[in-house]
Amino acid sequence: MDAAAETPTEATPQESAPAPSSATAPATEAQAPAPVAAPATAPDASLVERLAALEAQTRAQSEALAGFAAQALADVPESVRKAVSELAGDDAAKQLSTLAALRRNGLAASAVPQGTTTAPVAAAPQPASSRDEDTDALDTYRKLQTSAPIVAATFRTANLKRIERALARTKSS
Repeated sequence: MDAAAETPTEATPQESAPAPSSATAPATEAQAPAPVAAPATAPDASLVERLAALEAQTRAQSEALAGFAAQALADVPESVRKAVSELAGDDAAKQLSTLAALRRNGLAASAVPQGTTTAPVAAAPQPASSRDEDTDALDTYRKLQTSAPIVAATFRTANLKRIERALARTKSS
């Protein structure tokens, strides 16, 4: 070999610039940084326990949410269940959100039909008594005082004259 070919020479800026074509030499390790591996340390035992507890809690909450979603979907017509299933898939949270959106926009019936009340059934009306209206008003007022004082006060205001007449009669007797 020639001695001039073995001696390193200084490269001019044009010679050191990479060629614009894709036929460049493959990159060497000096050009691309090698990936740095994370230090191999064992995770803290308390973190592993906490992670396991959180995973168990998440599973329990997901199961509860799935049960709630199943109950909510059981209360709607089949067409609504099918629409919710197509839109939300098997994700219980998405199913509940979709069902709520459908209900807000009037596209799904609510669990309690409109016009239905959840109030207790009212007692049957009392048969008409042979007593006068004043005594009936006083008896009604006294019953309301024990069960519903606010309603009793309103009733007394509306029937004050009758209640006073009945009280006057009971005191004179």
